[in-house]
Amino acid sequence: MNRIRISAALGLILLTACLSTPSEPGAEGDVTSVILVRHAEKETTPGDPPLSERGRKRAIELARVLADAGVDVLSATQFGRTQQTLEPLSEQLGLEIEIATVDLDDTGGYARGLAAAILEEHRGRTILLAGHSNTVPLLLEAFGIADPPSLSDDDYDDLFLIHIVPAEQPWMIHLHYGEPSP
Repeated sequence: MNRIRISAALGLILLTACLSTPSEPGAEGDVTSVILVRHAEKETTPGDPPLSERGRKRAIELARVLADAGVDVLSATQFGRTQQTLEPLSEQLGLEIEIATVDLDDTGGYARGLAAAILEEHRGRTILLAGHSNTVPLLLEAFGIADPPSLSDDDYDDLFLIHIVPAEQPWMIHLHYGEPSP
């Protein structure tokens, strides 16, 4: 339990130190911060399974960790588990969750299109994205991160912070939150 608290505290300190809140979002030179997570643990039912009890606890922990991180925009896929992962923070901050529909036959195109749209529409803001084990690495790459880590079907505790400064190479911090994944 101490490891979880220490990891969460360190993550929050790093996030707070790295995130900036611009005075005029979208102004030239603004830093865009993208926080990217995989959806929390899900039930094993077929179709579009909801979050499991463990997943609901992780979603609440995500909201706690990011409560003061300056998140301006929430984005999830059309699948309920990504939206449920962001719901506690959505309710806490009073933000709507934007839905970015993933084309299962072209996840690479989805990632490139979403990254381009975010950088165009939300430049200078802090965006929290909830994706899937197969889309998170593609999104990291689409935001300019070379050699992004892959995620297994059991990875749920990863939190990636991408810092995008105009005319510079984006950089990433890889953190963990909540109970460690098995």
